Amino acid sequence: MRVTRILSAATSLATAGLIAFAGAAHAEGTFTSYIDNWGVGKESRDWTDKDRDETVTAIKLEGCRYTNRRGFTSAHLELMRNVTMGPDKYLGQKKFACAKSATQTWGKPQSAGYHFVLRKVNDMTLPPDRLTAKKVIVRY
Repeated sequence: MRVTRILSAATSLATAGLIAFAGAAHAEGTFTSYIDNWGVGKESRDWTDKDRDETVTAIKLEGCRYTNRRGFTSAHLELMRNVTMGPDKYLGQKKFACAKSATQTWGKPQSAGYHFVLRKVNDMTLPPDRLTAKKVIVRY
């Protein structure tokens, strides 16, 4: 009985994770990239969400590692909306524990250009570490 409950809970969590990211399968747009030796403050490429669907913005990181020997803990990414006249609009920061894979979502964005910024590595804003991720998937 206990094994059945554990398996049922694990299956439910796995399904919920797949729905959160795969639910964006009908997203307006998606791109796949990677991160190679990024320091804090490095920005991603821009993308434009034309707000033609109900999809939230989701970022997935896979295979994260760092350049030092202290090991992996986390990466913090900040989603920004591009602003032509003035500073970009901060939309929130999410923590990724992505040694294998991690996905974070932000709310449904308005029609605009966006990018993300690496804000922390191993929970530090001025770390000696640099981030590498084998795969980055952005859906919007």
